[in-house]
Amino acid sequence: MLSSSGSSTGVSSAAAMRRRERLAQLTPGDLGYALLAPWCFPVAALALRRWGLQRVQTRLAPRGRHVSPAVCGSDVQTARRTAWLVDAVARRTPWPANCLQRSLVLWWFLARRGIAAEIRIGVRRRPGSPSGSRSLDFHAWVELDGLVLNDLPSVREWFATFDRAIVPSGARWRRARLD
Repeated sequence: MLSSSGSSTGVSSAAAMRRRERLAQLTPGDLGYALLAPWCFPVAALALRRWGLQRVQTRLAPRGRHVSPAVCGSDVQTARRTAWLVDAVARRTPWPANCLQRSLVLWWFLARRGIAAEIRIGVRRRPGSPSGSRSLDFHAWVELDGLVLNDLPSVREWFATFDRAIVPSGARWRRARLD
């Protein structure tokens, strides 16, 4: 419902306030990723279709950069901010990006920042399908030290995840030196 001033009231004004607060927290590096992200989604779609997740991740894995598996508070803040940014950009691009494409782009952005996140893939029987049916739903999301970044925390309850995270072949995580 619109007020006499023409703006929406209640929830939408609170949401607009939260968006403004989040935008104010963005760093110049975040803005660079915001400009890069719209181009990454269609490239991710094509690359995944052509080569598959493992080969794409192997090619995107940072070479010569230290990616730390140890997580600190600033990593979590940066990861959450980057996840919000990727999601916000994906919702505003003219081509749709599915969960795997969004997760791959987020994983790559975090790896470029030296944060060792993991792409998780889950599966569930499609709701409403009869037992014995082969109708399955697959879903992808990114986790940082068990913290779901680009989905609801309860996603792990809805989807059965594979035993281990999807990691590029030959990946060796090295602890970053903190000098």
